[in-house]
Amino acid sequence: MKKNIIKSSAVLLTSLFCLNLFQPLTTYAASDKAQDIVKEYLEDGSYFETTLLTLNTRSTLRGAVKRTTYYNKAGDPIWHVEVTANFTFDGSSAKCTSATASAKSYVSNWKILDTASSRSGNSGTATALAGSYVNGVFVGSMTESVTIYCDKNGKVS
Repeated sequence: MKKNIIKSSAVLLTSLFCLNLFQPLTTYAASDKAQDIVKEYLEDGSYFETTLLTLNTRSTLRGAVKRTTYYNKAGDPIWHVEVTANFTFDGSSAKCTSATASAKSYVSNWKILDTASSRSGNSGTATALAGSYVNGVFVGSMTESVTIYCDKNGKVS
């Protein structure tokens, strides 16, 4: 009986990770801190929600993830674009040392068509192009960008 419970638990956890229902444990470490949640509503009632997560840091190095998710007017997540960036700072300036873009669609009638990342000075940006489809036919697209900034003292926004 105990062996079956262990096997079932392992299968369940493996399934959840494969379905991406759990994020990597490092994303939610005890010292990580979600700082901001901002919503921007569109005319049709859909909206973008942006969240910022500051990752573990050292005294002069900061990592952060900023994600913008597009929701339909019913509040269902449709797709997101995310930038993960690392910064160095020293009290007089800050510099973005890396920026990586990722994007994901949560529904079958939206597809991520392209992603790009860039960095400049104290900021890192990710951009995604998402396409909408009806019965497999392309009907339109939208582009969204998300940018993280770091100030000279290591505060990200």
